[in-house]
Amino acid sequence: MKFSHLSPSFLYPILNFPASFRRLFCLGMILVLAAVLGACSGGSGQPSAGSPTHTASSLTPTLTPNVEPTPALDAVQKLTVWLPPEFDPAADTPAGQMIKDRLDHFSSLHPELQLKVRLKTSGGPGSMLDALAAARIEAPALVPDLLLLSRTDLETAAIKGLVSPLDALPEVLPNSTDTCTYARELSLVQGVPFGVPFAGDALIMATRPGDQPPALDWSTLFKQIGLLTFPGADPRALTLLTLYLSTGASIEENQPQLNLDPVSFENILALLDEGIHAGRIPRWVTQYDGFSFAWQSYRDQRANHTVVWSHIPLNEPTVDAVLTPILPLDPQNTVILADGWVWALTASKISSQTAALELAQIFTEDGAQSGLISSTGYLPLYPTAMEVGANPEHQALFRQICLTARLRPANDVLSGLGPVMRDAALQVLRGQLEPSAAARAAAQQLKGP
Repeated sequence: MKFSHLSPSFLYPILNFPASFRRLFCLGMILVLAAVLGACSGGSGQPSAGSPTHTASSLTPTLTPNVEPTPALDAVQKLTVWLPPEFDPAADTPAGQMIKDRLDHFSSLHPELQLKVRLKTSGGPGSMLDALAAARIEAPALVPDLLLLSRTDLETAAIKGLVSPLDALPEVLPNSTDTCTYARELSLVQGVPFGVPFAGDALIMATRPGDQPPALDWSTLFKQIGLLTFPGADPRALTLLTLYLSTGASIEENQPQLNLDPVSFENILALLDEGIHAGRIPRWVTQYDGFSFAWQSYRDQRANHTVVWSHIPLNEPTVDAVLTPILPLDPQNTVILADGWVWALTASKISSQTAALELAQIFTEDGAQSGLISSTGYLPLYPTAMEVGANPEHQALFRQICLTARLRPANDVLSGLGPVMRDAALQVLRGQLEPSAAARAAAQQLKGP
């Protein structure tokens, strides 16, 4: 029907009807016209084939950005990076200078890109993860594109969906045998890569140099002069866990219930009891809940041996220390637990992801890795980089770490197992329970009623 062909004469008879009828007639015509126009619009109330739909996020989502497949970095005007204070590029420290040098190198490659660096603490109120979670909800424009996370924070961020997986992005480390065993494990959460590894750390023992040769077993060490310290109140019980694994016992991380072998754990507790009675492990280690406190006792000349993360003594080269793996209970089963730092991506646009990934990979290049130990105390990802600028006396340990160190257990395992092992050890160190009774009680506690 073409409205231009209608003649107004068809309305003349209607004008003779009463006014009430005419009003009803007009209202009816209006409703008919509205229905016709609505049908012409084609709106169905359902999304078309090309409309975006909401998909619930999973624990390990895959990046499938629906923008240009081959983005150019010049499409990005700004790249925001969050760093912990110890890596502050504005600080007058070797670590800060190393970070600044790499950021400057990236900026020289991409002068069109503005880098913005923000400092966020790794723990406590207002921490990096707290700020990230809040920004995603309240101020998405403030969410960073790249952030440097500890392994502990990376696990938490990945499980909460705060960072992006890299399974849809290119390989971020050289696929060669020149990568330390722990390096690739650093960025994996439940088998999915959630970042670019940056630096490693290893749980070791520091011994004061002297006339005594390094002890090769615990019996010899307990006969030597000097005290051994470790954080007896460590909630993750990493020292105890290292010793436990060195007995040949294992931890089934993927099982619904954690278990302790009471015999193997009793051997660990008996070792602590022996050290207490030999006068080599002081009872005041029960006051230490962190490795920095144990290291302070070594620096203050109150201990000759201490268990410590490797970056602490390596970052203080003026403090004399012979660095070795923690003595195992089984001489054939030395265990070294590793931890470290990872670059994680949070950018939502593929252009920002590409730029952030390139910046993260700059920190895996030889220029950054070869100076890592001297500038930060942390361990490089490659064995060749460990040899640059390092104390020759540490070379054998570095090779062993690179070849054999294993990533420490996942957060949920440590939070479930650690307090139980710690409490049992504290009871033995304080003389409240015999090792056998403490081991049985710990194993039963994990099994539940």
